[in-house]
Amino acid sequence: MTNHFHIPLPSTQQRSYSSFRWLSFLILAVAILGLTTACTQLASPEGWAGPVVANNVVFSVPEKGKLTAFDLSQNRLLWQFPADGQKHRDNDDVKIEAVYTTPVVSQQTVYVGGYDGYVYALDITNGTIRWEFKTDGSIIGGVLVERDTVYVGSADGNVYALSAADGTSRWSAPFDTGGEIWSRPTLAEGTLYVTSIDGTVHAINAETGARVGSSFSAKAGIASPAVVAQGKVLVGSLDSKLYALDPTNLSNVLWQFSADNWFWTEPLVDRNVVYAGSLDGKMYAIDLNNGSELWNRDLGGPIRAKPILSQGVLVVASKSGEIWGLNPQSGDPAWPAPVPLADDVLADPFVVGENVYISDTNGSLYGVKITDGSPVAVPDLKALV
Repeated sequence: MTNHFHIPLPSTQQRSYSSFRWLSFLILAVAILGLTTACTQLASPEGWAGPVVANNVVFSVPEKGKLTAFDLSQNRLLWQFPADGQKHRDNDDVKIEAVYTTPVVSQQTVYVGGYDGYVYALDITNGTIRWEFKTDGSIIGGVLVERDTVYVGSADGNVYALSAADGTSRWSAPFDTGGEIWSRPTLAEGTLYVTSIDGTVHAINAETGARVGSSFSAKAGIASPAVVAQGKVLVGSLDSKLYALDPTNLSNVLWQFSADNWFWTEPLVDRNVVYAGSLDGKMYAIDLNNGSELWNRDLGGPIRAKPILSQGVLVVASKSGEIWGLNPQSGDPAWPAPVPLADDVLADPFVVGENVYISDTNGSLYGVKITDGSPVAVPDLKALV
């Protein structure tokens, strides 16, 4: 299997020394870990956006820089974005280059961030642009849509709050984190939690954009979103630690858990257990209350995709192109064998009914039954674009 693990090089106009240092370190470290090849071209981003389904329509990125809408019931392609000749407001051609973020569907609009630095709001029926908002850096981590507001972090270091209706700014000014953002904002009880590549976790008033309390700084960058659960803010860092922070005072570390390699995935919390995958190839189950290890399972390849828990099965995808079904209580296999895919997996899986779906780095879509891992028929979306 070809070993591709692309690290995006966000295109900011003014990159701080700290951010540049971390980007250089990430590229070097990933190469050392064997997660990239010598032929990888950093100037040619590929993207690893996961698909999402709404109203029996799957929105996915089967080809670099192309978001498609496919009607599963009618088995036909509805639209693709950008369409041939589609223009920005300034009449330049739309070239999103790559999509690293799972689209968000809300009401009759599809929201997606592009490597070109734009946030797009698209008409769900035909893919036309309802509004667009330009940042000064690439959108890597995705958008959060909450009621009538779209929150997004950019590689320009800023967090933006935009009107979901027309894309106008909600705050008097964006919130400047001082470091490039590769993660989606997290909202809990009126506070946004945002992580940045310089290793900082920020708390922001969602209504005003003002800083709330203190921040937290890890010993390495943070490239995945925070998770808030039961009075704790959970963040995984590239210093190979998973931190539980006090939401009322982020500088107060309640506990920390160490793996053998980076945490570059969003953890999952179910009841009092945290499930988190690491680039060391292990899926960890951790006690939410005190950070002690409950079990770990070596899946034989780095884990970047977020795990999901459904129908009593913990579903995990390894970067090496395998989908595992695990017993959430013990970590033992819940399926007869892991399901092999044709290419690497970096995107998060998603559940529809009794099945779980995931896309590989080549844009191909796969489906398996959650209870036993048996294959489920899916359309060949790549053949349509």
